[in-house]
Amino acid sequence: MGYFPNGTSGRAYQEKYCENCIHDENRDCAVWLAHLVSRGDEKQEVLDLLIPETDDGIGCKQCKMFMAMPNVELTGGALLRRPAGA
Repeated sequence: MGYFPNGTSGRAYQEKYCENCIHDENRDCAVWLAHLVSRGDEKQEVLDLLIPETDDGIGCKQCKMFMAMPNVELTGGALLRRPAGA
């Protein structure tokens, strides 16, 4: 399960992935909601698959359901938003 030690790290993840993903167009992503309502003592296998932790266990990898919006491209690990109409 993606682990976010505080609101700032969770928000940074949302800004990088969720806000650029077609599944969260209306801020209603089921993957993110499942992570928010989950408690640490519950089984986490499915959540682990959706937002896996990095190999060092310190951060989170890209969500497996991530699909960039049409105006977003992934370049060298960075998400770049193209201006509208470009």
